[in-house]
Amino acid sequence: RSLRPHLGPSPSRGPPHSTCKLSLPGLGGCIAMIYHGAVGAGGAAHGTAMACGPTAAYGGRAVAGGGLAGGGMVVGGGAGGAAVGGGMGAGGVVAGGRAGAGGVVAGGGAGAGGVVVRPGVGVGGGIGGGVDPEFGVGPPGAGCAAACTTCSVASGPAVMTFVGQGEGEYITETSYKYVGKGAGIFSMVAPRKSFLPQIAALIALLVVIVLVIILWPSSPTTTTTPMTTTLPTTQAPLVKKICEFWGDPHIKSFDGARLSFYGDGEFWVVKSERVKIQGVYMGTKWTHGLAATSKIVVSGSFVNNHKIAVGSLETGSITVDGQPVLAGFPSTYPLESGGTLRYDANGELVDKADHDPSTTRIVHMDLPSGVSITVMRWENYIDFKIEMPKLGEIDGSCGNFNGRTDDDTTEKIMERIGARVADGDLLFQHRHVIAFTAEMQAMLTAQCTGTALTKAQAECSRELPAPSAASPNTMNSCLFDHCFGYNQHALRTAKTYGV
Repeated sequence: RSLRPHLGPSPSRGPPHSTCKLSLPGLGGCIAMIYHGAVGAGGAAHGTAMACGPTAAYGGRAVAGGGLAGGGMVVGGGAGGAAVGGGMGAGGVVAGGRAGAGGVVAGGGAGAGGVVVRPGVGVGGGIGGGVDPEFGVGPPGAGCAAACTTCSVASGPAVMTFVGQGEGEYITETSYKYVGKGAGIFSMVAPRKSFLPQIAALIALLVVIVLVIILWPSSPTTTTTPMTTTLPTTQAPLVKKICEFWGDPHIKSFDGARLSFYGDGEFWVVKSERVKIQGVYMGTKWTHGLAATSKIVVSGSFVNNHKIAVGSLETGSITVDGQPVLAGFPSTYPLESGGTLRYDANGELVDKADHDPSTTRIVHMDLPSGVSITVMRWENYIDFKIEMPKLGEIDGSCGNFNGRTDDDTTEKIMERIGARVADGDLLFQHRHVIAFTAEMQAMLTAQCTGTALTKAQAECSRELPAPSAASPNTMNSCLFDHCFGYNQHALRTAKTYGV
């Protein structure tokens, strides 16, 4: 708007120079200054400078350490900075100025950068304070940066811009428009509330309650213990059963079955791992050849495998391992393996038939493992009774001790253990002579025929130990047992055949 030249020397400022300032409309009061003068304290040159703000002044004619650099000029007390390549850099503050009151610049600020007005002219960012009395332009102490920090002007329509808390006049609000289901991107959704914390708290509470119940100390209780007498415990006795032999021979097994063996030979009475008892069944003239028990021998691990043999009065002495014992009557014999043998006339008879008490001779065997055997010695046969618990698996003429009577038959017993004792198991010192009387042959021929005979022959061939099966009398004795063993009164039938 105005160009006011200033010519001529200035007191105390050095050689004459000329300056002029130009107010540029639209630049917020920025002033362009044309400088031409002599060499100053920091050097001289021709150039152009610009200062902004209503208080822009020319701090003096001398440049205090300034100078001109590529089209920019530092004016003592004014806005410092050099314009490089047409723009003003981040200029520094020149602490120069005119001496006098307020002549010292209290310091300006560095410019934030230059705004290019045209090539070669830059606008400084910072401004120094101070008053030039000669020119007297602008209020003392005001800086250009207060009004034109970026040296920029508004252009175009205003837009809503965030300016910071406490600086603006507007706030934001959000609104939504309903456009129909599925047409928008927002929806009304009720917030979901998780009950996991409540559930966890409830579980924790229950756990605490359970622990309290379990760990709660029980209140001490006072109990009165009655005085009792403790009796020594004893093992329950083993169940014992009885097997009985009498006559020709009639047998009552451990399980109560009734059976008979009529043929001659050596038989198993009791066969088990620990207890072994064998008998010799032999016919007599009073039984018409049908067998009665003539002798028994007792052995096994339960008596340390000693052999105790007792027979009828005809057979001779009572022996232990072949040596005679119980020679006196009555008498007693202790066994090395434990147990005792007694010989007297005391005891209940198995056969209820009439006997002369003066002829009664009874051997009592009280043996280990709860086994007791009572033998009644008669002239040519013996009756006996065995009482014992079940010691392992048992079989023989006394049955298998299994509580059943249906499998304690003559046929089934011979099927299980054989018709006679095998040679390797024989406890007697020798085999006995097998007899088969005419009455027995007649009875076998007349009453064991057809299918019964064929079956008996097949079974005896399997059951008789070799070479016993080759003996005709032994085979016939086996056949007689298979065909008539079930008949407890076979003697009555035998008497009808030719005697």
